[in-house]
Amino acid sequence: MRSSIAGVLRRIDGRGYKAYKDLAGASETVSGVTVRVVRVQGDPFAPPSVVEASVGLERALRGLEACRGSSTAVEDLFLRVLREPLRRRQRRRGEGHSGELRVPLMGPVMVPRGAAELSGGRIRVLIRAGLPSRRRRVLAGEA
Repeated sequence: MRSSIAGVLRRIDGRGYKAYKDLAGASETVSGVTVRVVRVQGDPFAPPSVVEASVGLERALRGLEACRGSSTAVEDLFLRVLREPLRRRQRRRGEGHSGELRVPLMGPVMVPRGAAELSGGRIRVLIRAGLPSRRRRVLAGEA
């Protein structure tokens, strides 16, 4: 059975940064959104961790009926719409990439992207998340 993200964070709070590795594969579902930790950065100055968020398509596209025809259009739009709320929610505290939240920067052309995938009635998005630390210690409350 997979561990919950909250459970792992409670267990590793205050430990050395390498303890974040315990999050790999942990998942949790909140309000219909499933979050799973795909890759964990080994150091606060390394490229941010990768977190996968997936949600049912009906819920994700509420109010966006014009996009239902093309999966590339839906994936592209979802990344573009998600970019700003992630920017507002990030809390850059601590060292390195601590608290960073982002999806890839996109140009003006709509093309298939590896950071979003539409399949099985769900949309899956990969988000870069800098796991917070201070003096190379886990900040579980911030995470």
